[in-house]
Amino acid sequence: DFQEIPNRGAHLDVLVVYECESCGHVFLNVEPVPYFRSVIRSTSVSIGMRKFRECQAKQLRESVANAQPRVFEIGAYRGENLMVFKDAGFDAYGAEYVSGDSRCRQIGSAAVWDVSLDRPDYPECIPAEWFDVAISFNFLEHFERPLDGLKNVYQSLKPGGMALIEVPDFSYIRRAGLFTEFIIDHLNYFSHKSLSMALATAGFEILSIESIWDNYILSATVRKPDMPS
Repeated sequence: DFQEIPNRGAHLDVLVVYECESCGHVFLNVEPVPYFRSVIRSTSVSIGMRKFRECQAKQLRESVANAQPRVFEIGAYRGENLMVFKDAGFDAYGAEYVSGDSRCRQIGSAAVWDVSLDRPDYPECIPAEWFDVAISFNFLEHFERPLDGLKNVYQSLKPGGMALIEVPDFSYIRRAGLFTEFIIDHLNYFSHKSLSMALATAGFEILSIESIWDNYILSATVRKPDMPS
């Protein structure tokens, strides 16, 4: 059900991987490391990836009628992606868990709340139904409760708002035998089928899900209906 897995085990030398027979959702039954809700990047964003994000930002900006749209990034880290979206014409906001004190800090020219959306209740510090676009790049797999996270993304958006959600493509990981992708701050792994089911269960209208970046990433563009059901 994409929710928190009960009775997660302690840190182990061997990772135990489970897969739901119904939806194909894959998860690790381990106790999360302390930093699992935070973005960890060993390198800066490459030139190629930055140009790719610039194209995405431009396309999303063109799809929004609001003259001064707001973008909200889940897993904002140091604001690299938010700066790209700000350059494309968005007011930039984000969430990045550090201590969980809910404070809003300025990162560059973006306002970023110290909070995780990996929770059953929507964070009171973040305005609901306020954002035109939400983005999350390779971060949903960090959530212990990914469905709650997606539901909170849904609640953050205005009716008719768009979201761009990207995750590593587990089908590719499996085909290529990339066992090094099983790491203890990635608690969940998504295929096209399981990502589609999670997004639909959260209430989103799925516009597209495509494999990008040499088939390594699943990129989903979704929409919050104007009249939520």
